[in-house]
Parts: sequence; structure tokens; C-alpha cells
Amino acid sequence: MLDQQARSAIRGIMHKLAIYDMDKTITQRATLMPFLFYACVRTKPWRLVLLPLVALASAAYGIKLIDRARLKEINLRLMLGRKMPLHVAGGFARSTLAQNVCAGARTQIAADKAAGYQLVMATASCRFYAAEIAALLGFDATIATENAALSDGSVLYKITGEN
Repeated sequence: MLDQQARSAIRGIMHKLAIYDMDKTITQRATLMPFLFYACVRTKPWRLVLLPLVALASAAYGIKLIDRARLKEINLRLMLGRKMPLHVAGGFARSTLAQNVCAGARTQIAADKAAGYQLVMATASCRFYAAEIAALLGFDATIATENAALSDGSVLYKITGEN
């Protein structure tokens, strides 16, 4: 049994964490396809003609010819090209929070924050937009799928690391 001093010391080094997934936990629907459509319309609307190829890639994933990471890369490349400007991520995050947040998610996040929890979003979604959503919701950290980036701040379709 621990004495009071030991318990106090342990409390001082322990962190209270609240870890949330994003898609279909905080949001009502998955976010990748809505992001692709949002960003495509605002940056390269002519790429909408490639939507049938997005459907074809999804079918290839459905019959296990490609994995989820490859599907993500193909769809990013088709809809946004080799590189994506980051300026659309903030607008998409605001749109998502206005239209696609589960009932009660904001309340639970606020309650966890008020109780002293460090909020961590852990998601397979792309960091470049997931981190924007997490920041707007008051999260302290985001763990997400990373994409290669260029020195000008634009993001490449290529995933670095694991999905």
C-alpha cells in the first residue's frame, strides 16, 4: 500500500489523457471524401471529371487489390494532383465542425478538458486537415497519417509512414 507522499508523487507525474478517434466518433461521417471534394472544387474543379476513377480505386480496395493507404494516395492524387495547397484545410475544418459533428461530441470534449484531461486525437485521417479540426475543438495533440511535404508548405499525395 502506498503512503500519502507516494500517491501524491504518482499523481504529479501521471497525465490524464482522453484519446478520441475522429471519423465516426467525433464526426458523423468519414472525412476523407468530403475533404477531397471540398478541396477539389476550390482548387482544381476540372479534376471532378476523374470521379469515376475514384470509384474504380474504391472498387479495387473493396476486392482487396489495394490497401487503405494506397487507396488514400490514389484518391488524393486524382482529386488534388501531385501537391495540395494547405489553405483549404482550415476552411474544410470549419465546414466540418459546422455540419458533421456528432451530437454530444463537443459536450464530452469540453467535459474532459474541464476535468483536466489532455485531449489527443488519434486518427487515420490525413494530418493536414485532421490537425485543423482538432485545434478548433481544443485538442492538445494530434496523431494522424502523415503526408510528404514540400518546403513551400504544400503537401504531397504520398503517405509517409503508416496509414
